[in-house]
Amino acid sequence: MIKRINCSLDQLLKLFVVVLFILLMQFSTSTLARTFYAEGSDIMLGVGARNIALAGAVTSSTNDVYSTYWNPAGLSRLQKSEITISHRPGAELVPVNFLGAAFVVPDILDSGWKMSYAFAFIPRLHIYGSGTFHEDEFESIFMRYALPGLEGDFTGTIESKTKDYRMAFGFSPIASPEFRAGFSIGYVDCATTFCGIKADSPGNYTIASAGATAFTFNFGFQYDYSEKFTFGLNVNDLNTKLDVEVIETGDTGTTNKNYIVELPRDIALGMVWHQSKQLDISADVRYLSGNYGSYVIDFRTARVGVELKNYWEGVDLQAGLLIPIKFASDKTKEFDIPYFAAPSFGIGYKKGKFKLESALFVEPVSSYQVSKPRAAFELSLGYEI
Repeated sequence: MIKRINCSLDQLLKLFVVVLFILLMQFSTSTLARTFYAEGSDIMLGVGARNIALAGAVTSSTNDVYSTYWNPAGLSRLQKSEITISHRPGAELVPVNFLGAAFVVPDILDSGWKMSYAFAFIPRLHIYGSGTFHEDEFESIFMRYALPGLEGDFTGTIESKTKDYRMAFGFSPIASPEFRAGFSIGYVDCATTFCGIKADSPGNYTIASAGATAFTFNFGFQYDYSEKFTFGLNVNDLNTKLDVEVIETGDTGTTNKNYIVELPRDIALGMVWHQSKQLDISADVRYLSGNYGSYVIDFRTARVGVELKNYWEGVDLQAGLLIPIKFASDKTKEFDIPYFAAPSFGIGYKKGKFKLESALFVEPVSSYQVSKPRAAFELSLGYEI
């Protein structure tokens, strides 16, 4: 979206065009309704229809290719290699919510250890905003994460895509499969474009483009305490820092800026109660805290899930609740969530090598924007190799 000023133009003509463009943008952004979309795994939803249907209470129970995101230790529970894709009908920005493949190594070089490894593509955060946004608003947290150095209020259009290409490994001793561990390494690639008027330069119209990359390290554990209880821990984004380069073009010319942006730590603790062969009841607590762009955030949620396995032949049912505990940042007051809990429901069907899963759920970010629960839908398709 960067549009470089044509240096061959006469200086007076160039100034006239810039001023006219600013006036037109000010008029259009003051008369048109504000637009904002945020999608991806970083908005507290995660990935995979079954996991979303359980409200993300899967740290201790995940056992398929989606473990690449939720807890890599769960990969070691895979019985067969598989590929999967997840899609959210009605999504404005992200057509594919997850794409992954996992492979089983039954015994690593006769060492007595089982291993599974996986590759995944995860859209972490895609946002689009157009209009006037104030620094103390909920949406601005995502804006500043997308474009570091964006200070105060601004009027304009911003679009950002953050993608995560991840490789994960899960291990367990064949003699003691109740102990499981895993880790993943991700390559994060961000691209952002912005055009508008920033508060720190109210008289200048700015067009900017930002690119950022980073490597992430994540690890997790699972432990079967007994036949009835399993515990899990997952830690994401350990000391992850984005190296950001921003190119800005305004009426004074083009400048290059560099930033280091730290990502917040994402920690999940969970347990599952295997009440019977058919019924699992799970609970997680998730903490997302630390620097997020130019903000310091503190997001805490509790998650509860119930799953009925093989309720009918090949059919599983899920239900869950995502319970907000705290949403706060250093530049905003604590946000008042418009609902006690965000419910979710799911149904999965397995036939032969194919597995189809679906989830109907309340989407947290858009629900906050409209101050009432807002529904969304997820579909996942898997195939055993």
